[in-house]
Amino acid sequence: MDAIPLSEQYRINIKDAIELIDNTLESVEKSNVILSGKHLREIRKAISKKPYQKL
Repeated sequence: MDAIPLSEQYRINIKDAIELIDNTLESVEKSNVILSGKHLREIRKAISKKPYQKL
């Protein structure tokens, strides 16, 4: 199995992070809930995972 270059891992991670944020915003808009600090902490934790981990 070929290793993915670090730059590509970060590009993938950023793409996944943006997708996660978009999905969260869509869910919040549909449900009319208030986005709390807890939600933001969960999003941050998911984004800060190692670049090669799927969010």
